[in-house]
Amino acid sequence: MVNQEGDSYVGELYGNIVIQQDSAVGSAVDNLRVSFFPPLQEQRRGWILSVLRKERVRSVVDIGCGEGSLLQCLCNPSRFLRSSNQYRGIESSEDRILQEIQNEEDSELQTTSIMGLDVELESAKRSASSTKPSTERDPLSFPRWISLDVKIFHGSLADYNPEFEYADCIVSTEVIEHLPPSILPVFAPMLLGVYRPRLLLLTTPSYTFNARFSAPGLHDPAGYPDPTHRTSRVFRHADHKFEWTPDEFRRWCEDAASEWGYTVEVGGVGRANEEDPWGRDEDLGWATQVATFRRLGCVAREKGEEREEGEPHASDRPGRGENRESSELEDARHELIAEHHYDAHPFAGKPLPREEIQLRVLSALNEYYTEDGWTIWSLWVEESISTACGGYLQELLGAVLTCTEIKLVREESEAVTRWRVVFSGSRHEEALAKTRREYQGWNASLEEDIDAKSQGNDQVLWEPGSDVWQQRSWTSPEEVERMNTPPFVIGEEVDWGQTSESSWGS
Repeated sequence: MVNQEGDSYVGELYGNIVIQQDSAVGSAVDNLRVSFFPPLQEQRRGWILSVLRKERVRSVVDIGCGEGSLLQCLCNPSRFLRSSNQYRGIESSEDRILQEIQNEEDSELQTTSIMGLDVELESAKRSASSTKPSTERDPLSFPRWISLDVKIFHGSLADYNPEFEYADCIVSTEVIEHLPPSILPVFAPMLLGVYRPRLLLLTTPSYTFNARFSAPGLHDPAGYPDPTHRTSRVFRHADHKFEWTPDEFRRWCEDAASEWGYTVEVGGVGRANEEDPWGRDEDLGWATQVATFRRLGCVAREKGEEREEGEPHASDRPGRGENRESSELEDARHELIAEHHYDAHPFAGKPLPREEIQLRVLSALNEYYTEDGWTIWSLWVEESISTACGGYLQELLGAVLTCTEIKLVREESEAVTRWRVVFSGSRHEEALAKTRREYQGWNASLEEDIDAKSQGNDQVLWEPGSDVWQQRSWTSPEEVERMNTPPFVIGEEVDWGQTSESSWGS
């Protein structure tokens, strides 16, 4: 246990929240199996991305970006452009279609600016490398509908960076628990008070959940005793300066939100796959605590706009403590490690005439046709069609609905991308008959080739480049779509959910 002076220090460090001591440490025992599906780090990132999509965030700053796993995700192009209120070819009475288009568009994240900051130089360099545009475009990737600017900085969050002001969203995941006493008091004043993002997304481990790794009254030998010796707690990472319980985390968040003009919602992610033998799962809660700070009157603003009355200016920025020399303050600037730019496709936002889109759709259906036709998604991944639409899903739907040669087959339980496009009337049977004839011709040719080359010949017939190889059966567009649909990240995490960050802000 710490003395009275130590309790006071802990209270100051944690924002006037005094950490309660454990009544007993207990002895170490073999740890319980605890795993997460998807892995805990993927659940954290999934929560962040879901909020960014829901809030239609356009610019993101990642404080403590590490090696850039989140920023790399944000560099991926979106499937569609968000449409205007004008829907060519779609009547206003088609509420179902309009709603489905909006649902699909709302699932897209369309960032135009992302920036990352990390105190570790090597991590910042790796982040710069992971976000660098490829010199050759992946043929399986989507066209980019919106240009994107990326900047990666090296430095401490205690130092002011004017480029971070008024970002749509600042993200700081698994960082705050690493902050030393000289940096932690700067965290909320700098991020909320100076940069004033519309949103701040914060994650940190839950100390309460640590009990899940061991039997009641005992501690996990894989844990790390408080390195500061201010408490008897056992942490998840050797570099953690503290870990908050849900009550402590909520109080810190509410105090910071109140002081800097924000509302805050607190929650969590990460439940163990295994059932706790002592039935403590409900009481121990989430493995990771999350918080969404939302600026009061949260209308997104551009840089340079007039500040709200009483809003702090850059000259009033915090973090200039008396324990830092003035010469150090002058030299303390974030170092720009890398700056990248992704160009938008030249057709982005510039749809071709509807008749041209219809011709390209008809060409695809004529090339290969089945009883079920083509799904909207199968048509969209044909780049000649999506680029003709300028990236707008509404343009494809409008072209299909106004073409007399095809029709849209809608299922109430299916998303718009699963709706099907088929030929109308007799064209449907004619196209099927054509497919059957071609299929029979392919099979007959293939069988003849195999028979001819197998007579007294033991060579490998399926050698790449051979006639048999070139005439092999090709996968249908529907199967290609299924294979190209990214599965949910799988795997399990059986450790303490450790991160690679260390000495943040030092």
